[in-house]
Amino acid sequence: MSNNETKEVTVQSNVVGYVPTTNTTVQFLQKQCNESLFRLLGDVKLVEKFVTAMILCFARNPKLAECTKESLRNTFLACAEFKLFPSNITGQCYVIPYQNGKTGETEAQFMIGYQGMITLGGRIGLDIDAQVVYEKDEFACTLGTSPKIEHKANVFGDRGNPVGVYATATDKHGRLRFSQ
Repeated sequence: MSNNETKEVTVQSNVVGYVPTTNTTVQFLQKQCNESLFRLLGDVKLVEKFVTAMILCFARNPKLAECTKESLRNTFLACAEFKLFPSNITGQCYVIPYQNGKTGETEAQFMIGYQGMITLGGRIGLDIDAQVVYEKDEFACTLGTSPKIEHKANVFGDRGNPVGVYATATDKHGRLRFSQ
């Protein structure tokens, strides 16, 4: 397929979780986004995978059908721009309906999940690790000119309730950074 050619990706009614009531919204989005999705994702198979992810978003969250079509288009294109697939399973990014206080309309909003942050960091050469700290884990954090985290997880026993999270990132030069 040449750069100037695009393939129309159609809604598949046999997709698990397919919701017929959102068919027109998904078809509208496909028509509005088709060319942009090919430009952003660059591959027929990725576009098909993305469209399937869009359909599943509607199946898993029927409130999305109440969102303005413009906000849905912009939100799904934002996902594609980052090359992240909206999914509650992968946690890369989410499409969330919210009530706009000024207009009263329901709009879709793009939100990157922590797995999406890890994916994006990996693309620029960061090795990212995210961890949950539980009540019964041993945890110490030293800040200042020599920052350091020590986390000993109680992996073989009851860890208790989650009390915090942190992430570390190591760049291609071996420099370690962290955030809690």
